[in-house]
Amino acid sequence: MKRFGREKEKKNIAIPLFIIAIMVLSALGYAIFQGENSNLVKVNGFKFVKVQDKYWTTKFQGASYMFYFSPEDIKELPINEFTLPSFVYLVSNPKANYSQANLQTIEVIKFELKNSLQSLGKTVSMNFTSQVSCEDVSPSTAVISLDFGNETKVAANENCIQIMGTDAGKLVAARDRFLMKVLGVY
Repeated sequence: MKRFGREKEKKNIAIPLFIIAIMVLSALGYAIFQGENSNLVKVNGFKFVKVQDKYWTTKFQGASYMFYFSPEDIKELPINEFTLPSFVYLVSNPKANYSQANLQTIEVIKFELKNSLQSLGKTVSMNFTSQVSCEDVSPSTAVISLDFGNETKVAANENCIQIMGTDAGKLVAARDRFLMKVLGVY
């Protein structure tokens, strides 16, 4: 009789343990697959992968491009149509009274854009010696101006393109939106 009682106790314990195991495995599976999805975004044929929980990368024509924002985070950022010619000036307002941190943000964005645009076959000048403005655009030359202002946007008027942010983070977001537009993500 004792033996029969132990078997019944084992059955009574086995069913709750089985249910607990299913719940634990389900929670683990959800956490694992949810984490994978949050580190991978596919948009318009582009695959964006989050790296070290810091930035996003994608490949285009064999080159890698780095972004600080997911395409989903900035897809609503205002941008109008433009076509980028073969020669590009990257400029900023030399008379602006920006903090050291904001000046550094602009210079980092210029270098990143220069590298990205050159990998797309564009000739890029950062023109440190003289001021270039939108008056210098032509059908074969664009001026991309980086600036801080009262709104975050990418605005193009012919080959004069203004990348603007209300703060350093928003300027970086506008830069990401601009580069995604150039690549054809959106």
